[in-house]
Amino acid sequence: MSYELIKKSLGADECRELAKLIDQQLGTAQHTGPYMVTDPERTQALLRPRLFRVFPGDWTYAACVVLNSGGSLSAHTDGENGLYRQHLVLRTNPGVWMFHGGDWHQLEVGCRYRMDPMHPHGAVNWGGESRIHLLVDRQLKGE
Repeated sequence: MSYELIKKSLGADECRELAKLIDQQLGTAQHTGPYMVTDPERTQALLRPRLFRVFPGDWTYAACVVLNSGGSLSAHTDGENGLYRQHLVLRTNPGVWMFHGGDWHQLEVGCRYRMDPMHPHGAVNWGGESRIHLLVDRQLKGE
């Protein structure tokens, strides 16, 4: 399985508001290093009440991954069998490319995508602004 579009879940304005909240959570709009990952407990406390309609049910894990301009995430695997991972794209740009399932993808703001974290995946950001994805893991039950 590669990145599989589930559906458009949020409008651009709501995505901008949530991305701004994440920037504030990290303490600055200009992040250092190639990427940052938000604290999972703080992320759930901040975003779950706002996104209960998008991600109903229990969240096993949630964090935002901020990939800075010029940054990359080397191909890696994570998670564990039986988890269902979704990405919600809060901010991106035309220079962001995601790798999963042997293919490169460009994901759209406001859309949710399903992926298998046990398969190698990574990303590059050759654009001019940071990319923010919310990752939500849940027990595998389907949608």
